[in-house]
Amino acid sequence: MVVMFSLNRAVLLVALFSDFQINAAPSSPVHRREAPRGDSVTLICNVSMEDAADVKWTKGNLFFLHSIVLNATVSNFSSPRLRIETDLPTKLMILNVQDEDEGLYGCTVTNWNGLQQIRWNLTLSEEVEEISYSIYYFLKVPIGAGIFLCSALLVVCYYRKCGRRAESH
Repeated sequence: MVVMFSLNRAVLLVALFSDFQINAAPSSPVHRREAPRGDSVTLICNVSMEDAADVKWTKGNLFFLHSIVLNATVSNFSSPRLRIETDLPTKLMILNVQDEDEGLYGCTVTNWNGLQQIRWNLTLSEEVEEISYSIYYFLKVPIGAGIFLCSALLVVCYYRKCGRRAESH
């Protein structure tokens, strides 16, 4: 058991510190994700976790590796806005997305059959300020004009009625 534990730890260290990647399958397509600055984004590694040995997230030189076999996690993601729960390592949450969060993210699940990978290209969208006018703004002028006209009409009618009474007496 001790030999297997050491072997697993060695495999974990090699996977972490190696600059090469073994591709068991053709390159996966890149999913595009766009989000406005300040929003929260969740990327989900939607691959089979059956017999999974580890889950690895990467963005450039940053990585997060959770070994399911060893129940160990190693990461150099330093931003508190990036969150990956060890009990659900297939879900990467980015809170309050900023310019430095843009880029290519990859999730690789290793199992006994090889690698399964999903990649995302996260871009920030420019949030266009919408000109929003309240319905009250549009109704204010017509309602005011209508009240004024009704009041003027009532005054005219009242004056005529009172004026006719005075003439008939």
